[in-house]
Amino acid sequence: MRVGIGTDHGGLSLKQQFVGHLRSSGHDVLDFGAYNQNLADDYPGFVIPLAQAVAAGIVERTVAVCGSGVGASICVRAHEELLDEGIRSPVVSMPSRDIFDHQDLDCSDSVLPPCVRPRVAVEQVSTFGWDRHTGLEGRIVGMRTFGASAPLQELQKDSGSNQNYWR
Repeated sequence: MRVGIGTDHGGLSLKQQFVGHLRSSGHDVLDFGAYNQNLADDYPGFVIPLAQAVAAGIVERTVAVCGSGVGASICVRAHEELLDEGIRSPVVSMPSRDIFDHQDLDCSDSVLPPCVRPRVAVEQVSTFGWDRHTGLEGRIVGMRTFGASAPLQELQKDSGSNQNYWR
């Protein structure tokens, strides 16, 4: 399978691990960068060409790694555990729902195919609006309050999230 991968400067080391794993698993990897720790490397500069490559059929799947965002790391850990049990669970990182929501239907369907259900969204900050992407069969894990103040693990207990994935 031909897989496209891209990241900002913050996700470089994780991206390099993914590239190695994908290649050792026999996949053809098209690397969209970043290639070094240049702080000026911003996420859209790599993810937009990645999305365009999917839309154009240049790659079959993509991996977009965002150096920020606890939700993505939680999903990757859950994915690894499910994979160990033989369950495929593609992970999509969506750092900008606004940009994603303005894509044409072919592009958005290539990232989140309508046939892939149920879906789970993990959002550290606010769950508001994620139901649009998870659908009626999906689940959203994250904070549902605003202005709460406590140690992170306490807030996560109250949000109903699995502590194993929040570490």
